Amino acid sequence: MSTTVTSKGQVTIPKPVRDRLNIKPGSQVDFELAEDGRVVLVKAGRKTTPKSRFDRILGSATVTWNAPTTNEDGTPLTDLAGFRVLYGTDPNQLTQKLEIPGAQQNSVSVEELQPATYYFAVKAYTASAKESNASPVVWKTIQ
Repeated sequence: MSTTVTSKGQVTIPKPVRDRLNIKPGSQVDFELAEDGRVVLVKAGRKTTPKSRFDRILGSATVTWNAPTTNEDGTPLTDLAGFRVLYGTDPNQLTQKLEIPGAQQNSVSVEELQPATYYFAVKAYTASAKESNASPVVWKTIQ
């Protein structure tokens, strides 16, 4: 798509682009300069340009879970203290771990993942250091 620059340096953003970015009259937009020389138009507040050239090859995965409400024996869970997100590239050896303190959070974004298939499981833990069994393993392929 092309557009013409006016003598005041203004351009009209084509309708398909406005629709795609949900740009309405009065919306603010940002122009980002990519390392490869491209200029990227984004709705203000949505950054898309990678921080470095290496960020383009790294991926992320969002892991979401439902917090337990009962202990394994069926009694009410009253001292939930947090979660452990276990992950790795072998579903039988989840060797990397993220500690998520607090009972309110139910998702986390695992960042800076190299291209591979990653497997994830979540465990809950209590204030008295009891740990639940791991959730079923889920996976995501980063390309």
